[in-house]
Amino acid sequence: MINQVIYPEPIEAAIAQLESWWQTLGNRYLFGNYSLSPRSLALLLLQKDPGLWETMQRDQEQCRHLEVLITVTQNQLKQPIGLAIANTRQSQARTIERVVLQETRKRRSPLAETLHQLTVNPITGFPILVFILYYGVYKFVGEFGAGELVDRIEGFFESQINPFVNQITAQVIPWKSIQDLIAHDYGIITLGIRYATAIVLPVVATYFLMFSLLEDSGYLPRLSLMLDRLFKSVGLSGRAVIPMVLGLGCDTMATMVTRTLETKRERLIATFLLSLAIRANASK
Repeated sequence: MINQVIYPEPIEAAIAQLESWWQTLGNRYLFGNYSLSPRSLALLLLQKDPGLWETMQRDQEQCRHLEVLITVTQNQLKQPIGLAIANTRQSQARTIERVVLQETRKRRSPLAETLHQLTVNPITGFPILVFILYYGVYKFVGEFGAGELVDRIEGFFESQINPFVNQITAQVIPWKSIQDLIAHDYGIITLGIRYATAIVLPVVATYFLMFSLLEDSGYLPRLSLMLDRLFKSVGLSGRAVIPMVLGLGCDTMATMVTRTLETKRERLIATFLLSLAIRANASK
């Protein structure tokens, strides 16, 4: 069972004296509107709570007595009254925490700890970042996703699907305008679906696959920690690295992710950097 918070002796003596005043002052006109215990009110008065202190101004004599009591109490302490009260409460909170909580800690493996230190240390972290951006974003997303996959899927459409759609459309639909709407150079299938499947899908799929690997591995929080000081030089925090890296693959999605930044100022700076410094087709 956790007992009542016990403050240093000078504060407890002042509380006792104020509680004795409560019987004659509080019920009469001073503190009737406060649903607090006399002890709580006494602590607030010792810390010169603005609301209660304004109420005390109604009785100048009692206000002077209270100021004398606060001064005497303060002279007996080695720190301000408010700080002494806060330190006592914090110590009591830690005691309660030790009593009611039981923490089980899992030791981090030596390999995980080594990787953590390598990724957050600027000396080793920046080469790792360059390696990930080059092979993960540029090579995998830019060359493989936006290059080879796009060429293969688009070639398959042009050699297999588009001729078939053009042929079927010409046989089934006699109207030229409807044929052009579905097939030929600017048709819904031959152009719209081809672009969505052959160009957009490979880029988005490869980028978000890479991004999910970085996120699930825990690398992004460590990258934010490492780049925090660098980003602060342009008015951002390390958290802005997520939309900035995301902008290498999808500028629109990165702009939406800026909502995770804490302040409006950071969101505006990140949005301007994404629009001015990173092209929408940077991954290609």
